Amino acid sequence: MRRVLKPKGFLYLVVPNSSFWTRHFGYTGTEQPHEINMMREEWTAALEEHGFEVESIQKDPGPPIFKNFHPAGILKRLIIRITPFKCAYQYAFSATRTG
Repeated sequence: MRRVLKPKGFLYLVVPNSSFWTRHFGYTGTEQPHEINMMREEWTAALEEHGFEVESIQKDPGPPIFKNFHPAGILKRLIIRITPFKCAYQYAFSATRTG
C-alpha cells in the first residue's frame, strides 16, 4: 500500500480484531486465506512500522441492526454495537503515508 500511495496519501483500512469477544469461544473469523487477526495496538504498530501515521481509529459499527428481521441476526448486530471499543469486531484505521 505504501508503494502505491503518494507522500501524505490517505489510507482507510478495515481490519479484524483478535480481541473480539467471540474469538475467546473458538470463533476464528471468516477464515479468509489472507485474514490476519491482531489487536488494535498490534495493527497500530504494524502501520507505523511500515511508514504510516495513524490519524484515527474507529470501531466498525457493523451492518444496520434491523438489516433483516431474523431475531438471532438482530441480537448479534445489537451485541456488536454495544461491545466495548477494545473488544470490537473490527477496526477502521485512518492513516497517512509519511515521507
